[in-house]
Amino acid sequence: METSLWVAVFVLYSNPKTARLDAIGRQIFTQNSIVNGTSENGDEFGASLTAGKFNDDAFFDLAIGVPGEDLIATPGILVNNAGGVDVIYGHASGLSVSLTRNAQQLDQLDFITNPNPFRSGDRFGAVLTAWNFGRTTQADLAIGVPSEDQIGASIHTDAGIVHAVYGSASGLTTTGNQVWSQNSAGIPDSAESGDRFGESVY
Repeated sequence: METSLWVAVFVLYSNPKTARLDAIGRQIFTQNSIVNGTSENGDEFGASLTAGKFNDDAFFDLAIGVPGEDLIATPGILVNNAGGVDVIYGHASGLSVSLTRNAQQLDQLDFITNPNPFRSGDRFGAVLTAWNFGRTTQADLAIGVPSEDQIGASIHTDAGIVHAVYGSASGLTTTGNQVWSQNSAGIPDSAESGDRFGESVY
């Protein structure tokens, strides 16, 4: 019998009167909160988290890793644990999936520069970090995929890759994204099985 393992993200806001986090006004997000999202066994929603100002307003936004997300590949094949990332944007009233813009969902099919399509066990979104890597004044998102297999002359299992997704005035955009691996030009060494490149990102 499969264990039901889908989780929630709790957001607590600071109380200016007490200078402490306060349960009053807290928010609870699950994949059922996300437009076009559904909580399922083993999704691991919230396994990784990071915050950054991904668009041009003054508020922080929240990226949520869902490395256990199952996806449907063409032609209708279920891909287990392919992984995904949900992004909820901040507003004056707090994080919202309905104000100004809906929550954003990312998976490896969004990245046309990815040399490999998603596969079972990739666990895209297992590792996240947000920084300003350049190009704009907005924060950018790095997504570690340490379980990604590198496919070339031979298969390197769990070699790993990292996606860099850039912020813009309207939020994160996959236009101009970058994919890094140990086979990328300028990075020493080469991809090998078990490297798990991207298992930690800062």
